[in-house]
Amino acid sequence: MNYTACKTLFTQGQKDRMLAAAAGPFRASLTNSYALASLYPVNPYSEPIASSCTPQTGTPGLGATYAGVTSLNLAGRMIQTGPAPQDGGYKNNGTDCHTLIQLSQGATYTLDVKLLGAYAEQCKGWIDFNNDGLFDNATEQVISYTENSVPSGRTSLSISNSFSVPVDAVLNTPLRMRIIDDLSTSYGLNGVVSSGCTAPVYGQAEDYAVVITPSFLLPAHGRASRSAARR
Repeated sequence: MNYTACKTLFTQGQKDRMLAAAAGPFRASLTNSYALASLYPVNPYSEPIASSCTPQTGTPGLGATYAGVTSLNLAGRMIQTGPAPQDGGYKNNGTDCHTLIQLSQGATYTLDVKLLGAYAEQCKGWIDFNNDGLFDNATEQVISYTENSVPSGRTSLSISNSFSVPVDAVLNTPLRMRIIDDLSTSYGLNGVVSSGCTAPVYGQAEDYAVVITPSFLLPAHGRASRSAARR
C-alpha cells in the first residue's frame, strides 16, 4: 500500500491488480456481492422448502474422488464447492443466504456447471419453479448432459445450457435448484440420472437457492391505453 502525503491508499497499478484478481474464478463473487445492492431480494432470508427427497452419494463415491460438482455460475453469481468426498456427498448450498441467485420472471439465462471431469460423466439439473418440493423433468429441467468417453488427460469439464424462467413461476420466494452429477453409464457401474431423486453412486447432488423477481412489464393493453391517453 502507498501511504503518501497525497493520501492515496492504493496506486493505480495496485487497483488494477486487485480488480483483476476479483474478476478471477476464485474471487468473482466479490464484484457482484449483495453488499453492493441497495436491497437484499429476500428479507428475512429462509432456505427453500424441503424437497420430497435428498439424494445421498453411495459408498464408492465417498471413498474416493471420481466425480462431483466443483462450481456453478448463473446470473453472474459463482458458487464453488468440492467433489463428492470433500463435500460429504450431498451438499445444501441453500442454507447460506450469500449464495442466493436472483433471476427475473420470463428472462433467459445460461447455466454453467463445472464438473470434476476426470472420467466420463452425466449431469442434470432442475429448478422447482412452482415450489411444490418436486422436480418435473418436463417443465423444470434446466440442464441435461451425458457423455460416453473422455479425452485423455482431461481434469475438468464445463457444461452449459440456456433456459427461460416461466412467467407463472413462484415469485419472491427462495426456490430450490438441484444439480445431480454421476459417472457415465458407459462404465456399467451405475444407472442413469433420471430424476431429481436419483441417488448418485460416484458423484453428488447439490442444492442451491434461487429467487425469481417480477419483470414489471406492463401488459399490452396497458401500454396502448397510456398511448391513447397521451394523444
